[in-house]
Amino acid sequence: MRLGVTLATAHNRNNAVIVEGCAKLGWEARAIPRNADCGGDRCGYCGFGCAYGNKRGTARTYLQDAVDAGASIYANTRATRIRIDDGAVTGVDARTANGAPVEIDAPLVMLAAGALRTPGLLAAGGVRSPHLGKHLHLHPTSALSALFDEPVETWHGAMQTALCDRFAESDDGFGATIEAAPSHPGLMAQAMPWIGRDAHATVLSSVRNRASLIALTRDRGEGAIGLDERADVTYELAPSDARNLAAGLAAAARIAFAAGAREVSTLHAEPLVLGAEAATPAGIDAFAATLARSAERKIPLALFSAHQMGSARMASDPAGGVLDPDGRVYGVEGLLVVDGSASPSASGVNPMLTIMALAHRATSALIARRAGSTSSGSPVRSHS
Repeated sequence: MRLGVTLATAHNRNNAVIVEGCAKLGWEARAIPRNADCGGDRCGYCGFGCAYGNKRGTARTYLQDAVDAGASIYANTRATRIRIDDGAVTGVDARTANGAPVEIDAPLVMLAAGALRTPGLLAAGGVRSPHLGKHLHLHPTSALSALFDEPVETWHGAMQTALCDRFAESDDGFGATIEAAPSHPGLMAQAMPWIGRDAHATVLSSVRNRASLIALTRDRGEGAIGLDERADVTYELAPSDARNLAAGLAAAARIAFAAGAREVSTLHAEPLVLGAEAATPAGIDAFAATLARSAERKIPLALFSAHQMGSARMASDPAGGVLDPDGRVYGVEGLLVVDGSASPSASGVNPMLTIMALAHRATSALIARRAGSTSSGSPVRSHS
């Protein structure tokens, strides 16, 4: 496809921990589909933007295609409102970085501001739905730091090339997936619990030998995003999601020790630490039980989210969502949403391809409708 998505064929040491640990345990590890042609130790900085142009992201693919086809791109310009008049979209209001107003007239608008900003733009334009800004899913994630005798250097090599989804289908498909997080020393310093200057310095002195494994949970629980400019997020981890996250971290610990880790530690405010000498089958079981109790008691734990979804979700009718199954905003002609906010639930996987599929579905349906309307001689309408 246009993004050049392929399966990784080589793993840096951070990802190899998953591959090797799963092999020792008799578990399956899979390669992750990626849209970057990475090679050698010069890579690993994708999270900050690819310095070598090897990542086939939107700027290098679809935006370039649009420019080649005659489209105009407004850089450093922020959309502020979708203009809607008499049930039909008429354009977009925006502002440049220096505050100059920009008005774009358009009978068709495809909105892709993400699950955190799309709801507010829809609301500013007058879209009303009890589901707008609700049903926010975040894929709650936490990490396990695994210390090895040899260097890992998580900042070298292609990022996120392997995963273990052995437990993803547990709890009726709402389990956790184990992946390797691309971690640079500064990010690791920020994520590691602060228990004092000297202790923090001691931990950071070993970052070269630390792997970062994450447990990513498909959340049943839902949050909400504010519809004003602040776009405040309200989210509380559901008890079942907390349990599944704890189980995922326990599985990550088993993988790490099977791959030769000397020690693992969690990101709790007071980290849970398990050394290799105590990592017997019974010892790891006890560690897993402690993780489960910590989740039940809501012991403070660093949580992350890379995937926001569902805040303007699709549904078969307006009573269930903001969008119809083709991505059209109910009640507004010519307005489509083509980002993660359209997802009807948490995907449970890294949603890049899912979002692309939703966008492709919406645009394909739009093209088919327009072709049908044109061939029948009736006016072209983007929303019946």
